[in-house]
Amino acid sequence: MAPRKSLSIAFIIGVILMFIGVGGGAFTYREMRGQRVLHETVHVLKFDPSAASQWMTAPLPLYQDGPHAVMFALSARGNNSAQYQGVIVVTVEDPGGATVMNRKLSSFGEGIPNPGGIRRYPLDTLVVQNISSSDWKMQARVISGDPQFAGSLGELVVIPPGEGEFTPYLQQNAYKLFVCAFCIVLGFLVVVFGGRKKAT
Repeated sequence: MAPRKSLSIAFIIGVILMFIGVGGGAFTYREMRGQRVLHETVHVLKFDPSAASQWMTAPLPLYQDGPHAVMFALSARGNNSAQYQGVIVVTVEDPGGATVMNRKLSSFGEGIPNPGGIRRYPLDTLVVQNISSSDWKMQARVISGDPQFAGSLGELVVIPPGEGEFTPYLQQNAYKLFVCAFCIVLGFLVVVFGGRKKAT
């Protein structure tokens, strides 16, 4: 009877290890998914960069303090890599209604290449000092478009601090996921080998 009892305990330990691994992994993934928004690019306004427009307004959700890069993203048709010659006005208001950015831009340079034929043109840096539960507000207007970009998509994006970086937070959670995976594998092995011994 003693061997059966020891095998039963091994089986239970294996199941517990697997449960801890799966539960811990799911919890860590859920936490990382919830926190991921802190470091993701915020897509604010989309418009036709080839023609003049009226004022466009959109909420600007910001979740952390520090410098945020405001950029004009341009998706060119085909292999069009010509320099954009339009004129754009961009303003940003904080939750209290104060204007913290007001830029008129007519020179965009060559831009920063990104996957998918998208180029990003730096516009300004928005420094956030206090996080509020209310959204900020972004407004934009194309004063004069660039006809050579007809059919392309223009977009204003805001890049928060740490975007694309392997931050200590991500590193810590990567270790957690590794431990959870180890518990799952170890628990599986304990269950399998325990089951084999019991069958004999």
